[in-house]
Amino acid sequence: MSVATDNLHELLVGRWLREGHADHTAVVDDGGAWSFAQLDAAAARAAGTLFSAGVRNGDRVAFVLPDSRVWAAAFLGATRLGAVAVALDPDGPVDDPIEDSEPTALVAAPGPGPATVTRIEPEELLEGEGHDVVDVRSDQLAYLVYSSGSTGRPKAAMHSHGDLRTGIETYAAHVLQLTPADRCFSMARLFTSLGFGNGFFRVLGSGATAVLRARQPGASEVGPLIGEEGLTVLSAVPTSWAQLAALARRRPEIAEAIGDLRVGVSSGDAMPPSVADALRETSGLEIMVGLGCSECSNIII
Repeated sequence: MSVATDNLHELLVGRWLREGHADHTAVVDDGGAWSFAQLDAAAARAAGTLFSAGVRNGDRVAFVLPDSRVWAAAFLGATRLGAVAVALDPDGPVDDPIEDSEPTALVAAPGPGPATVTRIEPEELLEGEGHDVVDVRSDQLAYLVYSSGSTGRPKAAMHSHGDLRTGIETYAAHVLQLTPADRCFSMARLFTSLGFGNGFFRVLGSGATAVLRARQPGASEVGPLIGEEGLTVLSAVPTSWAQLAALARRRPEIAEAIGDLRVGVSSGDAMPPSVADALRETSGLEIMVGLGCSECSNIII
């Protein structure tokens, strides 16, 4: 495999192969797990499929997928080609962002969509021949993340390959202190800025394990998930933490599970101090509170 140091794929996957972590678990979903070597191979096959569909360096690739290993392969397959990854809400309307982003290809299950865009079904994505990593500039566009649309039509925030290096080398390394020993889960979905950051890119960029679920668990399911997956880092919006705090007051096993976490991260909105106090009192967990937005690849403490 050629080395393209500015390509985001190299930052998230390639360097771990060269640094002796090829067999370390990179991604876990409902159906199994991939090591960094297996994720690299899956991304290469996805890139090959996209290339055969006409995707080239600088083109855009939209995908409408649940959080999963296939999601990871789709994202990294696109960036591997130097294409721009556009992750969309699998449970929401996608016509506007597809029209806005003008993708060359769309990875999605059969359904409505523009006839002018080449559609690739999820089960076809990993059937391609491997494709090498394309060299890119650090300031080249890597992915788009759409805002929630709370102030009108959702808007695409643009991020370059170099943007994410900063987020890994500063916030992930020095604030979250992520290491390969961590297993991380975000209650926010990967198509959102918080979910993508703390559930995927900062995780892989730190050599840690990203735990993914196609259906995001409810608050009552988080306690068992922490134990089953050995989670060390949990990220969520304040409303989710408030639900967990209420459960922890009533159910000691939930409080105990939360207390087993190394780090809890709240972002997306301001957390009420009463919620942080309740979590501290019931579980002993100190919540790291920050604010961020779709236009920012880092959380601001």
